[in-house]
Amino acid sequence: MFIWALLAAVVGRFAEKKGQSASLWNIISVICTPLIGFLFVALLPSTSELVPRAFRRCPHCLQTVKANIDVCPYGHSEMSEELCVRKAA
Repeated sequence: MFIWALLAAVVGRFAEKKGQSASLWNIISVICTPLIGFLFVALLPSTSELVPRAFRRCPHCLQTVKANIDVCPYGHSEMSEELCVRKAA
C-alpha cells in the first residue's frame, strides 16, 4: 500500500512538470493504478505545447497573450524576453 501511494505521488509530480494538475493525477493513480496514470500523463501534451506560436504566457499571471506586446493586458506587468526565458528554464 505504501509503494502504491509513493508511485501515485511520482505520477503527480510527473504531471506537474508537464503543467497538469498534480493532485488530480495523484488521485486518479491511487484509484486506478500508478501505471495507468503514468501512461495517460505521458500521452498528454504539456501546457507549453498547447500555446500557439503567435502567443506566449505572461511570466507573472500565466495568462496567454499575444507575442508582440510589451505589457500584459491582464496583470499589467512587463513582458521582457529575459523573464520569459528565465521562467521557462
